[in-house]
Parts: sequence; C-alpha cells; structure tokens
Amino acid sequence: MKSFTYSLISIVLVVAIAVPLIHHIVWCINAASESGSAIALLIAGLIIPPVGWGHGVSLFFGATWI
Repeated sequence: MKSFTYSLISIVLVVAIAVPLIHHIVWCINAASESGSAIALLIAGLIIPPVGWGHGVSLFFGATWI
C-alpha cells in the first residue's frame, strides 16, 4: 500500500509541475505572433523553469504578464 501512495504522490507532483509549464509554452507560442515580448517570456521560462511555472499558474487565474 505504501508504494501505491508514493506512486500516486509522484504522479500528482509531476502533473502539478508539468501542466503549468506546458500551458506557459502553448500560450507564449500563440501570443508570439502578436507580441515580441511573448518570445522573450518563452525563452526566460525555458531557461528559468520557475518563471515559466509561475507564468503558467498565473494564466490559470487570468493574469498574462504581457
């Protein structure tokens, strides 16, 4: 039972990290045609993952930073 719990926690942790980063990447690619700063934010979010993760989380709440 303990390994199942650890597996479940690992899956939840990976999803909690990956989903905002993926959302950040998709949003930046879509916004790149409208704004050059979206490309800069994409690069910053890929080089410094907490920036991309924070941007992805803020997108869920409606803030785009750009």
